[in-house]
Amino acid sequence: TTLHIGGRSAEFRSTTIPGQRIGGSVSGLLGSGLVLRLNGTEDLPIAANGSFQFSTELLSGTNYVVTVLTQPAMPVQACEVIDGSGLVPAGDVSDVQVNCQTVQFSIGGSVSGLLGSGLVLQNNGGDDLSIESNGPFSFATPLDDLSPYNVSVASQPLSPRQTCMVAQGNGALAGMAVSSVQVSCTTDDVVVSPSSSSGGSIAPDTPQTLPYQGSQSFTLNAAPNHQLFAVDGSCGGSLDGSVYTTAAVLADCTVEAVFRPLSSASVIAPVQPVRVGESLLLTVDVTGLAGGAPQGGSVSLSLSSGEQCTDAGPPSIDGDTARFSCSVTPATLGNPQAQASYQGSSSHIDSVSAEVPLAVRRFANLSAELDDGETEAVPGAAAGYLLMIRNVGPDPAPATAVLLAADPALVAAQWTCSA
Repeated sequence: TTLHIGGRSAEFRSTTIPGQRIGGSVSGLLGSGLVLRLNGTEDLPIAANGSFQFSTELLSGTNYVVTVLTQPAMPVQACEVIDGSGLVPAGDVSDVQVNCQTVQFSIGGSVSGLLGSGLVLQNNGGDDLSIESNGPFSFATPLDDLSPYNVSVASQPLSPRQTCMVAQGNGALAGMAVSSVQVSCTTDDVVVSPSSSSGGSIAPDTPQTLPYQGSQSFTLNAAPNHQLFAVDGSCGGSLDGSVYTTAAVLADCTVEAVFRPLSSASVIAPVQPVRVGESLLLTVDVTGLAGGAPQGGSVSLSLSSGEQCTDAGPPSIDGDTARFSCSVTPATLGNPQAQASYQGSSSHIDSVSAEVPLAVRRFANLSAELDDGETEAVPGAAAGYLLMIRNVGPDPAPATAVLLAADPALVAAQWTCSA
């Protein structure tokens, strides 16, 4: 440019000062829509990983700030700027770092109808999640945006047994957490399986399907010479006569009617008197009424006067009869009743014998000898006799009475005893 002043001219030349550009590199970018901004004025869309540079030139010594204006989507990512601010140097800036990471979201939903324990959910075949109660749930491991998810039941609940179904359990993440998975549980039917031992029957005798907490009644009938011994199994319940009713059934269970043959105990006692205070060996026969001698068990025998019998050891077997022996010592005179009971058999029902009387006596052996030394008697006058009574038995004979018959009858008879 030329300037003319007072006949003189001066020439001016303009000089352009070059600016510096700001740039760097992007890594980890998977989505689309990332936009960077320089000093709040220039926006730069980024489509891929690699280097970038803003077009604006800045003078050396001025400030620069690089920020993220718009984060990527599809998948959703979070991009962070490192070394993105400072003073413009004498040359271009190329060390701004933009690192992108895909945002992760949780997978979850809610459970309803759960009563049992042991429910385990899985996502994509892993990340096991135990569910203890109804309500919301969320898997521990989040997934990257756009990742597929597939929620399934790995273990169904027990006690009670239930079947849980998953609804809205699969898909792909789309920029937000999933909380819409629905797990609905319903309680399965339960099965009661009946059975009986030999010697009786149970009706119905086939497995019975019941709703949860339902109950079932069974009729138990013993065969001749048999009796119901016990009701076993896992159901639990109560017996009323011949009808057994289960408790509320919470899981598959069993009812087992156990029948055993009847036994009959009898005491074999001597008919003749037995000596007081002397040990007496008695026999107790226990017969199996349905065939076969009772196995195991023991007998106890007592007298109505209070004495107890001592079991003399294992029985002998004679056909269908087990023969026991025991010793008892009657201590009281009279006619006590002997009664035996049989219990604890591994094969037969317990039994109690009928009462059998015993005659418990003292064993005295008396003899009498009358010395009628006077063969003639004057009416109204006294006559004297000598009566000799002897006891050669082992026991004394207290309160022995003397009865003397005479014809005509004696009048004012008096006896003087001497040992």
